[in-house]
Amino acid sequence: MTQSNKSPVVAWLFWALLSFTGAHRLYLRVPGWWYYPAALVVWFCALLLGAGLLGMLINIALLVLWVYDAAHMSRWLEAGGDK
Repeated sequence: MTQSNKSPVVAWLFWALLSFTGAHRLYLRVPGWWYYPAALVVWFCALLLGAGLLGMLINIALLVLWVYDAAHMSRWLEAGGDK
């Protein structure tokens, strides 16, 4: 495997602090960076409309996606980020 020129520290900081923007996926050039902002827009619209159940389901989906990204971060770093 090729070694990544991306810093693991920066990638993990983006994941921990800015994951709601998809910054860690953008940094590592992993497809699907837009999942986070799209889910937040839908969550915010649900919040404005008073759809509490939809907001809760989106929170659960974001949490699952966040854990998924943490589990795959090392693999993305080893692959050079391009996946």
